[in-house]
Amino acid sequence: MAMRRSWRAGAQDANPAGAWAEGLANAFVRLDFEGPRGAPFAGVIDQADLGDLKLSRVRASAHGVWRRAEHARSARADLVFVNLQVAGVGVTAQGGRERRTAPFDLAVADTLAPFAIAHREPFELICAGLPRALAPAELMARGGVALSRTPAAREIARLLLGCAGLALNPVSTPTAAAAAARCFLDLLASAADSLDEAPVRGLTAAHVRDYIGQNFRDATLSAARAARA
Repeated sequence: MAMRRSWRAGAQDANPAGAWAEGLANAFVRLDFEGPRGAPFAGVIDQADLGDLKLSRVRASAHGVWRRAEHARSARADLVFVNLQVAGVGVTAQGGRERRTAPFDLAVADTLAPFAIAHREPFELICAGLPRALAPAELMARGGVALSRTPAAREIARLLLGCAGLALNPVSTPTAAAAAARCFLDLLASAADSLDEAPVRGLTAAHVRDYIGQNFRDATLSAARAARA
């Protein structure tokens, strides 16, 4: 049976940053956290614990997290995070490699080594926490994959989102949640082989339409911001 939990931080808390840091530690692993300076912070983590797989939806204000070397040395589990960007742009740095993730892109963070994840604007992502033995070797070797780059790969990203949504839905039956978890893992295994890493032409318009579709309610949306994304 899927166990579902949520953590929230925001104006209702006397110390939103402290509440969020505690939520991150409970939902994931020990991390250092730095929120936006001079701006209010808000964040929500919804999580479904599906045995070997924990799926989480994270929606939050701009901020950064760090996994320090001392955190990694004291780790009690060989855990890997695979993050699927849903909105906003993230940057994951680990082992001298930096991966920028636009919506539909995947990035891997290995909890047994230091890493940093930064978002400079509000964002949403799906985090899959799983044992290293279940993490696809090719995905680990690449550190992620840009599923936003081809139509076929984008369909895989949409299916991953659908599986995560089913698993996280509080009205999903245990059978449906378990099936969604199996499907999510199967799709991850095929993600690294879903596209050629060479640049693909002709997708810029589709990227712009998707970005605008995800952010059209945001009063700060502009052509310049869409171009940067």
